[in-house]
Amino acid sequence: MLTEEHTKEDLSRAYVLAVAAKAGVIVNINNRSHDYGIDGSFHKVSNVKGRRVESGVTIDFQLKATSRDIIREDYVSITMDASTNNCLAKRYGQLGCNSVILIVLCLPSDPIEWLQLSEDELILRKCCYWSKISAFTSNLSTCIIEIPRNQMFTPEVIESMLERISIGQPV
Repeated sequence: MLTEEHTKEDLSRAYVLAVAAKAGVIVNINNRSHDYGIDGSFHKVSNVKGRRVESGVTIDFQLKATSRDIIREDYVSITMDASTNNCLAKRYGQLGCNSVILIVLCLPSDPIEWLQLSEDELILRKCCYWSKISAFTSNLSTCIIEIPRNQMFTPEVIESMLERISIGQPV
């Protein structure tokens, strides 16, 4: 049986795969033995003379999942390794690099509530939020990231981000 942490990680991957499928974009989630801070990427698909092709417009992402009570009135507050924060902040706005976002899956505290299914529906409780990490931290071990609750990770968000990038605007 998987550890609880690996189960959360797999559920966050499933959430991202489902949202990307609904958005009509390609998602690659890294299944490699070496993790250098990026868990996957989204790729915009274009229609060129009736043929669907990858457009070259890409957003990278780092995934996190938690079942701690982190949802506040206006924001989600997560604790992250300072080194992870600084790696993402280094990529923010760096010329020649793909844009990168942090995606956080918030799960209920009780694992029994994480996933429910029947013949009619599959329910993954709570949701993901996203953020750009642009500020470095001087902390040595961890830092607090506050993500506005209106930054839910949805198909429309992916579509909008990829469209902005394709016309030269920031995420």
